[in-house]
Parts: sequence; C-alpha cells; structure tokens
Amino acid sequence: MPVIGVAIPCFNEGSRLPVQIFLDFATQHRDFVFCFVNDGSKDNTSELLHCMAAACPHRIAVIDRRENKGKGESIREGINYLMTHYEISYVGFLDADLATPLSEMRAMAAIIAQNNYSMVCGSRIKRMGATVERRAVRHIIGRFFATLISWSLQLPFYDTQCGAKLFLTKDVREGIFEQPFISRWLVDVEIIKRLQQKFGYQYSFGRIYEHPLSEWYEVGASKINLSDMFKIPLDLLKIHLFYH
Repeated sequence: MPVIGVAIPCFNEGSRLPVQIFLDFATQHRDFVFCFVNDGSKDNTSELLHCMAAACPHRIAVIDRRENKGKGESIREGINYLMTHYEISYVGFLDADLATPLSEMRAMAAIIAQNNYSMVCGSRIKRMGATVERRAVRHIIGRFFATLISWSLQLPFYDTQCGAKLFLTKDVREGIFEQPFISRWLVDVEIIKRLQQKFGYQYSFGRIYEHPLSEWYEVGASKINLSDMFKIPLDLLKIHLFYH
C-alpha cells in the first residue's frame, strides 16, 4: 500500500528526465507512488512518461495535458489525483530533474511522522556535511527573493522556492489544493498562505518545518528568464494582498 505520493510537474523535460532512476526507485520502493503531469510539452516528454507508466503501472500514473497551465496547476492537479486515487499518508511534489534526490522525500516523511508537521520544505542550505551545488548568481538572486518572501509570510524562511515539498495528507485534503492558484511563479508561497489561512497564523510556527537537504544539484539552466524576475515581486504582492 503506497504511503507517500509525489506529484512531478513536467514541461519539456525530455532531455533531462532521469527515466531509469525513477523506474528503479518506483520498482524497489513499494510505499511510493508517482503522478507525472505533462504540462503541454512540445518535445518527447509525453512519450517518455507513458513508457514509464507502462513499465510500472501500479506505481506511476500520468496526466497528459495539451495546454500549458504552469507548474502550480500541474502540482495542484497531480496532488489532487494522488489524494483521490490512493490511500496515502503523505503527499508532495518534486522537480522532474531530481535536483533533490528521491531519498530526501523519505527523510521528509520521517520528519512529519515524528513531529506531526503539516508541511516539510526542502531547504538548500550550503553547510558542512551537505552537498549543495548552485551557481553563485542564482544563489544571490534567491537570497533577495527569500528576504521579500519572509517579510510577506512573517516567517523566518530561508528557502521557500526549493522544488521539494511534502505534506501530511489529512491536513491538506481540504482547503489547500481545490482552487486554482492565483500565482504562476510563487505557488510554494501561496500554499503556505493557504495553510495559514486555514489553521491560523500562529499554527504555522509549529506545523511547518524547513528540512536542510543533504544533497541538491543544479541541473541545467533555469527556466526563469530575466523578464520573469520582474514578475516575481508583483506576484508576491498579489499574493500578499489576496490572502491578507
């Protein structure tokens, strides 16, 4: 019986999707189930995903969309599919390139189980004993946005934007993923805002945890370009005003 459900948003991932790693992991770990959401890719992503599902049908599901709706809607659709079709204790999402290794999801599930957290966020903190490889310019830009996000959330977050999140399924089954997100770029922030709105502001201090990752590897170039950088602060302001 699957315990951990992981949604994987995919857009033009054909050249960097680690197919064999996913297949080996899904075959060897019967407590995991994956839902890959193809977000209107123009390359061979769809074909690769359907081949994976055919090779491991009990552990891998595919949602294939022709229209691109953005990462947030892919995450939302994948998580809702997992919660609807499987009896799972934990549900989350992970980047398709496995910049965060799959083993970290098991570590995050253990943290939730031990502490009854609602949400555990992977955090790319470069420290002794960890392997976190990230270009300096992306780190600097990330720190700038992290400061703005911490102000908006009124929480001392180091890294909300790491693409690895896991939730206690019963806490997000209602009120978090039903409605479309208003943000295209800062879905992670919007999820936290919805948790705050559902359970109360003080609740988030004790029920949301940042997990310093043991491994994280920057894979390829960022899909966010320079013009998108100017949209992110506007998205943050929109979220701040909408959920205030």
